[in-house]
Amino acid sequence: MLELPEVRTFLSLPQPVLTAYLDVNPARPVNRGPDPEYLTWLNAAGKDLAGRLEQGDQKLFREQLERVESFLRGRIAPLRGLVIFAGPATWEFVPLQIAVENELHWGRPSVWQLVRLLSRHKAYGVAVVDHAAARFFRYRLGDLSELEQKKFVINISNWRKKDMGKVSRKVGQVSLQKSRGADRDTFERRVEERYRQLHTETARHALQLCERHGLAALFLVGEARLIEPLAREFPNDFRPRVAMVEEDLGGIVSPALEGRLEPAIADWESAQESEHVTELLRTPRGAVLGIEKTLAELQRGRIRTLLVATGIDEEFRQCLGCGHADRSEDVVCPHCGSERKVVSLREGLPELAWKYNAEVEFVGDQASQRLAEAGGVGGWLRQPKSSARHATPRAG
Repeated sequence: MLELPEVRTFLSLPQPVLTAYLDVNPARPVNRGPDPEYLTWLNAAGKDLAGRLEQGDQKLFREQLERVESFLRGRIAPLRGLVIFAGPATWEFVPLQIAVENELHWGRPSVWQLVRLLSRHKAYGVAVVDHAAARFFRYRLGDLSELEQKKFVINISNWRKKDMGKVSRKVGQVSLQKSRGADRDTFERRVEERYRQLHTETARHALQLCERHGLAALFLVGEARLIEPLAREFPNDFRPRVAMVEEDLGGIVSPALEGRLEPAIADWESAQESEHVTELLRTPRGAVLGIEKTLAELQRGRIRTLLVATGIDEEFRQCLGCGHADRSEDVVCPHCGSERKVVSLREGLPELAWKYNAEVEFVGDQASQRLAEAGGVGGWLRQPKSSARHATPRAG
């Protein structure tokens, strides 16, 4: 499973490197047949990029482009997207079960789109609940992997038959065959109490899994009467991270299960992004907006989380010596006197964020448009240490 530390290692690959992001989803009719659309796009984009390279780079670039094309014409497993880093001494292949945008780069490895995908699609927990069991999964980037299963056991062997009549067991449930008013009431109260215990145990177990696997949220899937009581068992500080999908999917397995879950997860992610932008825009203190101010605060080590509009396409200048970056037009660094180069935000921002230990979060759709209108980039500032010492500890 691809994670951010692995993405960071790609920046250390020997340069120059050809980076190719390709939408190879076979569900799209244009991607089927001997000449799929992604190969047509690759050839056209390759010719265009080769024409803009220095003469000394063109031969090496074409060699790597042919290498990528030859690989793609071979048989590859069904994927939605893929990323390839190809160089004279480099070959890194990243398969993805999530859509990517076609992109081609030469020179430094381009990790912008991978960082954006990992930011917008965090790892989530999924608990699929029915009467018989709760199945726990980890979901990220379109990939659903089962972690474990917890069966719901109601032991009726010690329930006194003389008090409740004849009791029988079915798969995932129990029933009272001898129907008497008081007997049935007693039986149903015991079943209800046992399910309450199971809800508490399941919620505790799900919470432990989320902590153990670093899951950003938990999706409870099942009939409302099963998952609503379960949701109430979570601690108050965790409940904002719990979402419910009211659909009985207990008998559905992968890959059909992923297809049923994806729309609900996408809606939840979109709502979270909108909430984050709203919070940033209405925070008068403790936040910063705009590229220039954000770059300045980032390099002071004051930003804990960056918020970035997905479609932003801006540039800044960065010193080749000390690495200082800003939006001024100076070609010589005022700090160390070294030469400065123009860097796209896509190329330079992830590395700056990692250098100054800031988390990066991307937003899309309407949230991205709202953030773009406010400067496209912003961030929350770190809490001063003096304030942190006197802050009220968070519950849990």
